[in-house]
This record gives sequence, structure tokens and C-alpha cells, in this order.
Amino acid sequence: MLKKQQGVFIVEFLIVLVLATSLTVVVANHMLVLNQKGQLNRTSYSLATIVSERSLFDSELRLCGSAMQCLAFVDTVHSIAVSTLNRTMGNFEVNKLGVRLSEVRLDSVSGGTEDFSLVSNTYDRGPLAGCSFGSLSNTTKRDALELLPFYNGQYMPLYKVSLCYEVPMDLIGGVSTGELFHISSTSLSFARL
Repeated sequence: MLKKQQGVFIVEFLIVLVLATSLTVVVANHMLVLNQKGQLNRTSYSLATIVSERSLFDSELRLCGSAMQCLAFVDTVHSIAVSTLNRTMGNFEVNKLGVRLSEVRLDSVSGGTEDFSLVSNTYDRGPLAGCSFGSLSNTTKRDALELLPFYNGQYMPLYKVSLCYEVPMDLIGGVSTGELFHISSTSLSFARL
């Protein structure tokens, strides 16, 4: 009888041990994902600040002028994100990072002080398929008039920096199925004069 009870105890103990180990692995996996999300949040906030402050250097409130300047500027922002995440994330992979820069602004129409035209631009760099962050392109002129701050006869543009990083479903590697999901982070900032 004692032997049967000892066998039942061992089986029950192993079941509890397996459940506790599984729970620990799931919690550890979520902690790793939250850590990476925090790194993306800090980086997107820093990039949004850089983008909004850049107007101090060239007195230009547009995100970029010509198409070539836009590509160069997006590449610069991507490079800053890559170097930041390389330092803060231990196993960072460049080919899994996507960057989206967006702007909404109201430009003065010549001949009138009260009339403005809505301009909305988005520039992408890197893989963004599967990333979910909203778009500023749906902003209407009426929304922009209510949203954008008015200062010194002009509306301040709104800049949006979005980062997306592709990670495996199982970061620890115990039950790797090859599934991927995307961690995304978005920060908004108005241009500064």
C-alpha cells in the first residue's frame, strides 16, 4: 500500500512540476517581450524628439523637402534607431526592424491668411508587413485644424515615428514553432520652433 501511495505522489509531483515549469517559461517569455517593447518605446520617443527638434537647424517645418532628402532623412532616422537598439538589446537584428515616419501639416495657401491646405506624408524603411499602427493619412483638414497648435501665423506640424520589430513567438526557444509576431511602438510630437 505504501509503495502505491509513493508512486501516486511521484506522478502528482511530476504533473505539478511540469505545470510550474510551463508557467515559468510563459512568464519569462512575456517579460522578455515587455523588455523589448520598453526599448522600442524609448527609442521611438527619442526619435520623435529628434525629428521635432530638427526644425531648429534648418527652420523648415516640413519633414523633408525633395524626395531625395526624404530618403536620406529616413535612412538617418533608421540608422539612429539601429545604433540605439544595438546598444540596448542584446540580440538585435537589423533586418527585423521597420521604421515609419509620418507627418500632418497645414501649409498656407498663397493669397490668404485664413486658408490652409492639408499635407500628409508617410515614409517607410524596413519590413513593416504585419505591423499594426494607425495611419495619419486618414486625418481630415477639419481634424488637423482642431489638432495642430497655431503659433505665429502658422500651424505646427505633427510628426509620428513608428517602430516595428519582428520577434519569434517563443523567445526562450523551448517550444519554437517558427511563428512570428510584431512588437510596435509609436510616438507623436509637434514641431518645435
